[in-house]
Amino acid sequence: MDAEHEGCVQVLNKLVQERSTVALCAVRDELAEHFSHEEHLMSKHGWGGDTNDHFSARKTHIEDHKRILASIECELRMRSPSINTQFIQTLIKDFQEHGERYDSRYADFLSQREEQ
Repeated sequence: MDAEHEGCVQVLNKLVQERSTVALCAVRDELAEHFSHEEHLMSKHGWGGDTNDHFSARKTHIEDHKRILASIECELRMRSPSINTQFIQTLIKDFQEHGERYDSRYADFLSQREEQ
């Protein structure tokens, strides 16, 4: 997961530098792949409860993934030649807060399971 998070940071840094639609598409693709892998591992190891439960940690985690990806899709639909700086700052903040709120809660659990 650390390598995947680093890949996400790299594409976000490139977006900051370029502010291009191409760079934002790269962010979307990298995050989508990372989020999918996270969700697979959570499901595989039974972390976060049943996604049908109203207060499931896995469910809220997945919903946050969807929220972040939806914000990117919304920005891409604007078809602006340059990505708004405020959007980029918000996206970076969302990614950081996602890690603090969600990823930090499962990191040790999944690391131990994957090592077994």
